[in-house]
Amino acid sequence: MIRTSRRALLVGVGITALLMGCNGQSVLVQIQQDIETIAEGLAGAVKALTGIVPQVILDKANAILAEIEAAASLVVSTSTTSGSVLTQISDAISALATLLTPFFPAAPMVATAVQAAIVLIELVLNLAGVTPPASMAKAKLTAPSKMTPAEARGVLINLAKRTK
Repeated sequence: MIRTSRRALLVGVGITALLMGCNGQSVLVQIQQDIETIAEGLAGAVKALTGIVPQVILDKANAILAEIEAAASLVVSTSTTSGSVLTQISDAISALATLLTPFFPAAPMVATAVQAAIVLIELVLNLAGVTPPASMAKAKLTAPSKMTPAEARGVLINLAKRTK
């Protein structure tokens, strides 16, 4: 029989908790960074649509983008990974995909940005342990992609840089 002192056990539990806390913190940071990347990349994509789509579509896209940015700001400023906030972002990305799909042939860069946002929000939902809403399945059909999360980040970061 192996005997462990109470002190060794408590130290072990403390180290485990510390490591779990660090890992949990890095997951939170990753979620925050990905949400910011989605918001900034989609802002660049919507901005790139000026002159390509009718103003009424641009206005709707900007309204959806404002929802994404407000929710993203909440995630970043409060360190929340609330399922309702993340689902709100996911639903807004889905709505943006549905709105902009008819314009993908005229604006392939926007199609790629929406696909990238879908890839990243799926990852974020998974990291946060949130079940993807039904709207996500439709968005994936609307804008299918085989991008990796790293590729998606690259697409959105580059788009955000080009339009700043």
